Amino acid sequence: MPKTAHHWKKEKSVNDAMLDDVRPTRLTPSSVIDIRNRYACGEYPSNIALLHGVSKGTVRDVVKGRTWKHVIQPAGLPAPLLRKSPLDLILGCLRSLYSR
Repeated sequence: MPKTAHHWKKEKSVNDAMLDDVRPTRLTPSSVIDIRNRYACGEYPSNIALLHGVSKGTVRDVVKGRTWKHVIQPAGLPAPLLRKSPLDLILGCLRSLYSR
C-alpha cells in the first residue's frame, strides 16, 4: 500500500485543536484601557484604530464591551459609554491625566 502525505502527519491532540481556535491579538489590556479612555475623551474611532493598528470595528467592539469584557476600567478614569457635554468630557479627561 503506498504511503500518502497523510501517513506521516501526526494526529492532532485535543490541546492542538483548541489552540487552532485561538487567534493572535494585537491588543493588550493596557491598550484596551487606552482605547476606552481616548474614546471617552472624544477622539475619533478611526484615529484610535490607526494608533493601535486595528480596525474601526474593533475599536467599536472594545468601547461597547462586546470584546475585552474582562478588562476593568480603573477607578477615576472616565467611563467610555457615558458621554456627556463637551465640558464634562474635557474636565473628566483633565482629571484622569493629572491624577496619575
